[in-house]
Amino acid sequence: MKTSDLLVQCTRLDCTPPETQRVIELAARVCDWSALLAEAEAHGMAPLLYRTLRAAGAQIPATATHALQGLYLTHRHANAVRNQVLQEALAALAATGIEALVVKGGALCHLLYPDSGLRPMSDLDLLVRRDTIKPARQALCKLGLSVSGECDSQPDKSLPTAGLTVDGVWVGIELHHDLFEAAFDATMTLDDLTVEMLKFPLGEGGTKARTLGWED
Repeated sequence: MKTSDLLVQCTRLDCTPPETQRVIELAARVCDWSALLAEAEAHGMAPLLYRTLRAAGAQIPATATHALQGLYLTHRHANAVRNQVLQEALAALAATGIEALVVKGGALCHLLYPDSGLRPMSDLDLLVRRDTIKPARQALCKLGLSVSGECDSQPDKSLPTAGLTVDGVWVGIELHHDLFEAAFDATMTLDDLTVEMLKFPLGEGGTKARTLGWED
């Protein structure tokens, strides 16, 4: 059995009884839990693996249980910190009249997951208009986020990630004025969106943020 077989089964947020039985069977056949945990972490799957194994009642070594729980709690704490910084960043941008959309993981962890800690992130991504990307960077710099290079560098679809460390967690924010990377000729900006933006709360009782509509 490849360790990835179990990870594939754990991509679901909820398993049917047959799927749950399959998880239990695959977990019983794991020979190297250290390798499995390393692979899960590399693919951003450790929290989902932890949740699914617990829900299934799978019997796994205590050392693996403790390691998985540690990874889950680490990601949950990191995302809580990132969420707080994101709220402060959006408030700072709104105060200067800059429209910003949360894209990628910063939105998906709230829209698709019952627990935002289940979706590990490396940084946060915001979409702004090209003519506001430099003022937006300056607003973030005032919050304490720093970046290597000048804040007024020429943007090429995005600016280098600005970041700071809070409670032991590095929080990076990358500003984009185009959803496509520089290597692509295609373009998609705030003015190219075709459907109404989705609104979602940044956690229970958190401020409302916006992201792309499902079609976009």
